[in-house]
Formats: sequence, structure tokens, C-alpha cells
Amino acid sequence: MFNLHRVSTSMVVNFVTINRVSFAKWIRVTSLLFVVGVFIFSAMPLFADQESQAIAVKNGGCDWSKSVDDYAALAASYREKGLYFLAIESYSCAIQIDPQRTQLYSFRANVLISAGQFELAKADIQKVHAAEPYNSIPHVLLYMIDFEQGHYDDALAEIANTLELNALDSYSYLVRGQIYVQLNNEAKALEALNQYFQLQKFSIFEAQGYAEIGFAYAHFGDTSASERYLRQAVAIHSDVGSLYLSLAQGYRARSNYVMALDNLNKAIRLNTPELISAYYERAAVYMGLKNDAKALGDCNQIIHLQPQKPEGYVCQGVVLIDLGQPKQAFDSFNQAIRFDAHFVSAYGGRAVVEIMMQNYDSALADLNFAIQVEPLVSNNYRLRAYVYTELKNASAAIADYETYLRLQGGAAVNPEIVKNIRRLQAMIANL
Repeated sequence: MFNLHRVSTSMVVNFVTINRVSFAKWIRVTSLLFVVGVFIFSAMPLFADQESQAIAVKNGGCDWSKSVDDYAALAASYREKGLYFLAIESYSCAIQIDPQRTQLYSFRANVLISAGQFELAKADIQKVHAAEPYNSIPHVLLYMIDFEQGHYDDALAEIANTLELNALDSYSYLVRGQIYVQLNNEAKALEALNQYFQLQKFSIFEAQGYAEIGFAYAHFGDTSASERYLRQAVAIHSDVGSLYLSLAQGYRARSNYVMALDNLNKAIRLNTPELISAYYERAAVYMGLKNDAKALGDCNQIIHLQPQKPEGYVCQGVVLIDLGQPKQAFDSFNQAIRFDAHFVSAYGGRAVVEIMMQNYDSALADLNFAIQVEPLVSNNYRLRAYVYTELKNASAAIADYETYLRLQGGAAVNPEIVKNIRRLQAMIANL
């Protein structure tokens, strides 16, 4: 059940003061950037947050020349890239072509869970369960939801249902063990986690089993046993921390910062200091938790470990914007570009500062470059639409807003964008 996604992330940016922007315009700019959340970290293997990944399951606009398998393959590709709107849209088209293929509902439910759209996921899960009552997958998907929401009794009941249908479902033992850790039941936690370890056939999951036992012992205060199991985990598979990084990305995508932070701390504990992307991701989580000091500390750690690579400077620039230091942020983004002239997220970050400073031509140039290199990063279109609006290019702004709508799930989940489009259309009509 583990999926190592390569995905994008967004950061919600708050700004304190800019002298060159009037108060009224300042409110408009900060409102835009707060709602948009800039995809400044798009070059890293990280997730977009829940606000920027709101999902609408579409029922139209399908290309009927494509087959079910074409759409399923396309959906899998989109999911691998973290493009959940497009993945769900593709699964929805596949379902329209063959609504009797129940596996498609399971796939779509899994993506919906990844995006935090639990109620929509449950609707798909119920369809699978009704059609295939002896299929254990619906129970697995349900306990995934219950576990994340902290509904431990419900999760344990669904785990029992799963194991009744498939006694060798190892993931059930893992989640059961994690639940009992949270419930402070040491005996049952260790029993379940040892069962998870015993069922593994691949070294990375054996390593995870030992790591989970080690973290459980740490939770229950046995430092010696904890250290022993964590060392064994790393000895079995040195990159075991990447599993926890992947989990953390999913939790942050759904704004579950507590669970994201817990998994990132585990990832860093297991892979220090090599897992640079975990520091990058943890900085984003700390920003979500409004702890800019710790976020900046992680950015500085990246710079310390990789002083001639752009990631740490982009990370630093994002936090400096949040701290109301746009000039210093601008310098950080420029430093990132000096180290890698094709590092797209640095251009997105620099464009934010340029918008704040009303340097719209420069912002437009940076956004054009970012969109050319990574054309499916939705919020860059929304930023560029804002720039086009300020430059009085209403038709170009409308085109970008419409692209943003497609990538972000449509008008149903973005009514404010529809209002902007209508306003710009009215502006054109009155010329």
C-alpha cells in the first residue's frame, strides 16, 4: 500500500509590509498570494497542499477515441506526478467507458484519499464493496481514512474485516501496530509490528518493520531497545527513511501537519544527513504550523549540506517572504538561479517578490519561463493571470484563469476564479 510519489508542493505565503504598494493594492496582492499558495517548491519531490488540490470528479469532456486502458494508464502517470485533478478526471473517463470495471473505483478512491477527499472516496469504496463483498481492498481503504482521522476503533474494526478476508495483508498489521502505539498498548503494538516484519519479502519493508518497532520502543521509553532496532533498520536498507518522507508528503498535502511532522522527524532520524528533501519538506510543514524560525533552520541546514545547489536558497527565499523580508528573499532566489539557471521553482519564487514590488514585466518573464518548463503547475497560471490583469491584458488573463480552472478541478471548486473571469469578460465587452 505504500506509494513513493514524485509530486509538487505549494506554500501559503503571508506578507507583512511593502512600502511601494498602496494599502488597497496590498490587500489585493496578499489576498491573491494567500489563496493561491505559490508552487515555489515545484522542482522538488513534494506535494501540493489540500487547498490547492481540491478535487471535483468530472463527468464530461472525455475523449471517446481513448480506451479504458488508455485512461487508466494516463491516470497512473498523472498520479505519479502528483497531478490529482487530472488523475481523477482520467479515472472518471475510464469509468464512464466501462462502469462495471470495479477496480477503477478502487483506484479513484485511492487517489481521492491521497487528496484528502474522504467522502468522495467513501462513495467509490461503497460501490466496490457492494459489487465485490469478499474483496478486502474496500476495508483497507476505509481503515486508511479512519486511521488518519483518528477514528481508531473504526479503523481496528476495518482491519479485523480485512484480515478475515486476507490474513496475510501485512499493511493491516502495520497500521494496527501504529494505532496501538497511539493507544499506549505496548504489548499489542509490538505484537502487530512484529507480525508486519515477519510477513515482509522485500528488504525496505523489513527495514520499515524494524524502524516501527524502534519508534514504538522510543514511545514507550525504552531508549536502548529503540536504538538497537533503528540501527538494524538502517543496516537492512539504508534508504528506509524515504518511506517516511513519502508518507509525510501525503499528510502535508491534506494539511495534516502533525502526522507529516512526525513522519519527517522519523525520516531524518533514519537517514541523517543524506535525506535533503526531508529537510526541505519539513521546512514547508513548519511554515504550515506558523513556525518560521524552525523552517528557516531547516533551510539553512540544506544550505550547509549542499552549499552549491539551489534547493536550500529557494527554501530560504520562501521563508524570508513569509517573514516580510522580500529583498533578502529576492537575493536568495537569485542565488539559487546562479547555481542552476533552469531551477524552475526559483523563478516562481522570484516572481512573487516581483509582484509584491509591482515589477510586473519581470514577474511575467519569470512566470513565462516557469510555465514553459513545467506547464502543469496550476498556480503559476493563476499568478500570471493576476500579472496580466495588472498589465491590462484581460484576454490573456482569462486564458490563464481558464487553464487554472481545468488543472484545479473546474468551476465548482473555484467560484472566485469564475468571478474573475466574468469581471474580465465584462471589461473587454465595455471597451
